[in-house]
Amino acid sequence: MIKKCDFKNPTADYFYALAPYSKYKVKYPEGDTLKNEYNAELGDHDYISLISREKYTAGVEIYARFRFEGLGAPCLAFTDDVEESEDFPVYGKHFEVCIYKDGVNVWRVVPYPPRVERPIKPTKLYFENWTVSSEDVECTVKFGKKSITVSVEGHEFTVENEEFPDSFRLGFTACEGLCEFKSFEVRCSE
Repeated sequence: MIKKCDFKNPTADYFYALAPYSKYKVKYPEGDTLKNEYNAELGDHDYISLISREKYTAGVEIYARFRFEGLGAPCLAFTDDVEESEDFPVYGKHFEVCIYKDGVNVWRVVPYPPRVERPIKPTKLYFENWTVSSEDVECTVKFGKKSITVSVEGHEFTVENEEFPDSFRLGFTACEGLCEFKSFEVRCSE
C-alpha cells in the first residue's frame, strides 16, 4: 500500500512540527509541491516540517522526490518523540536523513536547552560525500529493526543504531535554503 502526502491538504495525514531551535511558525501555501520560501523578515528560508499522524514499524519504506538550491537541505525525519499539540508540536529526540549539495548525513538530534542560540545536540551517525544533483533527486529510506537503508542517486548504505525507535512517525523537512518537495510517500507491505 502506498500513502502519498497530499500537498494540497497535508494536515489530513500529517501535522506541522518544529525543531527545538525554530523561532517562527510557518505553514506553506498548499499546492502541488511543498516549497519553503525566503523570508526577508528573518533573513533566511522558512523552516517547514510535516510529520505523520500515524505511527509505523520496521518493514515500512519512505520515498521522496525533491529539488533544492544553494544551502538547501531536504531532510527525511523519523521519531517517536514529538510533543502533540493543536498548534505546532516540537520534536524531541529524532533522526534525520539530510541530503545536501555535498552528499548525505544521517543525524541523531536531541533537545539541549543549555545551548540558548540553537538548543539541540546533533550527532552525526553517518555521512557519505559526493556532488548531489540538485534538480530532481529521488531518495528511499527502508526501515529495518534498529536499522535504515538509504538510497540516493545510486548510492546505498545502511545505518544501524540501537536508539532507533521500534515505532515511529515519518516526515520531511525543508530547511537551510530553498527546498521543494515534489513527492513524499510511505510504502507499507499489506
